[in-house]
Amino acid sequence: MKILAVDTTEWKISLALWEDGVELAFQEYLSPRDQAAQLPCSIQEMLGTDSVDLFLVGTGPGSFTGIRIGLGFLKGLSFGTGIPLKGMDKFTAIRTSLGAPPPLLILLEARRQDIYGQFFEKETPHPPQSFTRDDLASPLTSPTPPLIAGSGFEEFLSPLSYKTLESRWTGAQHLANAFFKDPASATTAAPFYVREADVTLPSPLNK
Repeated sequence: MKILAVDTTEWKISLALWEDGVELAFQEYLSPRDQAAQLPCSIQEMLGTDSVDLFLVGTGPGSFTGIRIGLGFLKGLSFGTGIPLKGMDKFTAIRTSLGAPPPLLILLEARRQDIYGQFFEKETPHPPQSFTRDDLASPLTSPTPPLIAGSGFEEFLSPLSYKTLESRWTGAQHLANAFFKDPASATTAAPFYVREADVTLPSPLNK
């Protein structure tokens, strides 16, 4: 089975082409302002004339705009080609890809004064939430502190002491690796938000 995994949730474009659990190609680069324009070209460049059996898209959390670009384009591509589309959130992708025993705390940059996180304890995941640094001080100084995995947490956690679990994968690679470890981890392609997007609606016109 050959899949194309696409992640546009972190202000960049990340593509991973895998077949039967083996990586065939990987491409990732920053694209904070032109994801919508670059994504179709990047996918065409990676696939060429090849076809895949499944599209897998990262559903969040992350950039509100990036999530919508990835989902919107992949849904259109799936509809036009007839190739099935599945989605996977980053917490699930990293947790499944790592295969690490609990306790594990996955943290993801939120580009705010807080950080997104999900705590896995005794194989039972806690609900994803937004953490402040003070929220994390207690679990990290407990007698059995969790291992930390994810991205963008180094500066946020300073000067707290913690141990990390490193992964050889990044971006769309986590999605593809997790899928081949556990295909059931891929679900309906729908946006995954820890909190509602910070959106300011335009003021109504004066009448």
